[in-house]
Amino acid sequence: MWLVGGLKPDHKTIARFRRDHNDGLKQVLRQCVRLCMQLGLIEGNTLFVDGTKIRANAGMRESWSEQRCRRVLKETDQRIESILKECEAVDASVFEDGF
Repeated sequence: MWLVGGLKPDHKTIARFRRDHNDGLKQVLRQCVRLCMQLGLIEGNTLFVDGTKIRANAGMRESWSEQRCRRVLKETDQRIESILKECEAVDASVFEDGF
C-alpha cells in the first residue's frame, strides 16, 4: 500500500504490471533475497513469496561453502522464474475464461 501511495489496484492491474515488468521484477526479487541473506535476515533455506513459506531440504547444521551458496542462489533464481511462469499461466487461464 505504501509503495503505490495508498492506491488499491485490482488483481488484473497487478497481473498486468507483473507481466509488463517481468524482467525488472525478477531482478528486484533476486536483489531482495541476496540483501536479506547478507543482512542475516534469512539463511537461504527458506523462501517467502506472497505469504507462502517454502522450506528447502537443507539442514540448518550443514556448513555453507561458497559453492553451496552459489548453488542455493541459482536454485532461488530458478524458483523465482518458476513462480513468475506459474503466475503467467494463471493469468492466461483467467483471461481466457473471460474475466
